[in-house]
Amino acid sequence: DLARDKLEADLGTQYMVASASEGGTVRSFSTVLQALQFASFILLLSGAFLVYNAFAITLSERRREIGQLRTLGMTRGQVLTQSLAEALITALLGSSVGLLFGWGLGQGLLTTVVATEGINVPAVSPPLDGALMGVGAGVVVTLLVTLRLAWQAGRVSPLLALKTDVAGERRAHPYERWGLIGGVGLLIAYV
Repeated sequence: DLARDKLEADLGTQYMVASASEGGTVRSFSTVLQALQFASFILLLSGAFLVYNAFAITLSERRREIGQLRTLGMTRGQVLTQSLAEALITALLGSSVGLLFGWGLGQGLLTTVVATEGINVPAVSPPLDGALMGVGAGVVVTLLVTLRLAWQAGRVSPLLALKTDVAGERRAHPYERWGLIGGVGLLIAYV
């Protein structure tokens, strides 16, 4: 107690000194846990943004092919199903690789903490429910952000396959681009 009082006096009122027995470590871990939850939410949003852009570009480049498939008899529902199946496969693969990468990163961080602190911590394996929740979140987010794109792909006219000039396609309005750039800028500034 005497050392703590002396340390508090030396540090000033802007710092709080607490021992592990008083719950200081628990408060520190709680803060770290909240920061990790916020970071995971931001990463999920950025992942959704990247998936949306990737599928938008892919489906935009394949509009003529989709028009050809529609000319050969593919229905709107089949195009929608095919696009969502591609999104599902991508989501499963991406979420699984991300889960393995995250687990490896966590093991590396744990090894570093053990080496620097000299604490003997047993090996940690990811819980099955956490792994399923991570993969499930990746799948749900991917399917939600690609649903509109898949629906638009199903609306491609079969006549598009006959066109030689695709100059008449809709271009993004300047306000849409500036809104997207502003939104990304605000997200970066917030982080």
